[in-house]
Amino acid sequence: MRIKGDQMKVKYFGFFLLIFLVISCSNSANKSMAGKAMQDLSKQGGGAVRKINLSDQNVQAYIKAVKKLGETSPELLEKVQAQVPVDLTESSDLIVNSGFKDLEDFNKASLVISICMSVILSAENMDKIQSKTKQDYKDEFLEDIGDEDEFDKLFREKAEEQMEETLSELEEEGLIGQNTNSVATFTRLLKEKVGEDNTRLVLKYYDDLKNVWALKF
Repeated sequence: MRIKGDQMKVKYFGFFLLIFLVISCSNSANKSMAGKAMQDLSKQGGGAVRKINLSDQNVQAYIKAVKKLGETSPELLEKVQAQVPVDLTESSDLIVNSGFKDLEDFNKASLVISICMSVILSAENMDKIQSKTKQDYKDEFLEDIGDEDEFDKLFREKAEEQMEETLSELEEEGLIGQNTNSVATFTRLLKEKVGEDNTRLVLKYYDDLKNVWALKF
């Protein structure tokens, strides 16, 4: 199906917006992924986080609690997972019935889990972005642009030309087409910051936690 001219422009603009995000993300990583993560973790909990000891029961209760919170108030769940201060008094029964002793018990577990999930998801997303090749980007953004008429053909040729130039530069700088392992780097950092056992437990339940994670990266 042929795409209208204005739709093509939106798609074309979207390509360069994504490229901008790739550059921004990669530049932040190059400055020092570990250093930036350390700062972010410190802001969210500091040394107090290492004093919190998660258990299997904590994580399982957290998964149950946030599932219910997500059903009743998705916006509240996003704030909880982003560690935005919120009053959970009205959700106290829900949280306790999920397996926590009280709100304080939930808040402690939530702090550690939120830090770990935010860091791991960010690293996972960074690896995904940087692993895309030049051809991946081309295929993704040109797949719906045909050459049925002269306008389509000229637009496609211009887009391909500009993409080739921009993507080649990023490829030469090592910003795309790279098999990075930011997850491993950030996981080592988490073990230092929140403790090995806490990190291990979050990784153990990572798939289940990811399924109930409201914040998107």
